[in-house]
Amino acid sequence: MKTCRTCGGLKPFTEYHKSKMYKDGLRPSCKACRKAAAAEYYLADKDRIDARNKAYRAANAESVNAQERRWREANKERHAATTKAWAEEHKEHRSAQAAARYAADPAKHLERNRAWYEANKGKYSETVKRWQEANAEKVGIMRRNAASKRRARMRDQDCGCVTAQTLEEVIVAYGPACVYCGGPFEDIDHVQPIARGGLHCVANLVPACARCNRSKLKKTLAEWLEQYPEYGDTVALTRLLACPNGSSPTMNNNE
Repeated sequence: MKTCRTCGGLKPFTEYHKSKMYKDGLRPSCKACRKAAAAEYYLADKDRIDARNKAYRAANAESVNAQERRWREANKERHAATTKAWAEEHKEHRSAQAAARYAADPAKHLERNRAWYEANKGKYSETVKRWQEANAEKVGIMRRNAASKRRARMRDQDCGCVTAQTLEEVIVAYGPACVYCGGPFEDIDHVQPIARGGLHCVANLVPACARCNRSKLKKTLAEWLEQYPEYGDTVALTRLLACPNGSSPTMNNNE
C-alpha cells in the first residue's frame, strides 16, 4: 500500500498505473484525486475543450460512434442506469426539447408516431396496461375527473333531442357502420367534441367503431382527417363533410 501525494490517503496497488513518466512506474495520486483534478481542469477551460471535442467527433464520427456502441453493448446495465438517472434529473429540459422538436415539424412527428404505433400495437398496449396496473389509484382519479367534467359539459350543452329512438335513426342512416372508416359500428361519437364546444344533440352524433372513436377523442373532424387522410374518401364521411358544420346529413332538422 502507498499513500496518495494529493490527499494522503492509502491506495491499493490496483489503483496505480505503470508509466515511464514516474520513477517508480506508479501514479502519484489516487483515482478520486485524479478525477477531481480532471473536473477542475475541464471547468477552467470548458469552451476550448468542448470545441476541441466537437471538432474531433466531427472528423472521426464513424470511429467514435462505433466505440460508443461497443461500450454500450459491454455495459448495458450501467448505461441504462446512467440514462435513467440523467432523464430523472433533467425532466423539464427533456420536455422543453421534445416540445420544440414537435413545434418545428408536427406533421413529421405525427406520422412517425403513427407508424410506430401501427408497428408496435401489442407493445404499446402492454406498456399502457402495465402502467395502469402500477398506478391504479392515479388512473381511477383521472377517470373519475374526466367523467365528471364530461357529464358537466354535456348537461350544459345538451339540446334535449337525444333519445333511444333518435339514436336508432342515426345508426340506421349510416348503414349501420363507422362513419369514419366504414367498419362495424360499436360506439356513438360527437363529430364536434363536447370538450371543444360541440353540442350533445342528434345532429352532432354519428356511429363509429371503437378504434376511430378512441383515436379521434378531442380532435375536430378536420384535425382527425389531417392525421388519417386515407379515411376522407369513405362514402359516409363524404356525406358528412358535405353537411354544414359536419352535422348528420339526415338529422339537421333535429338541431
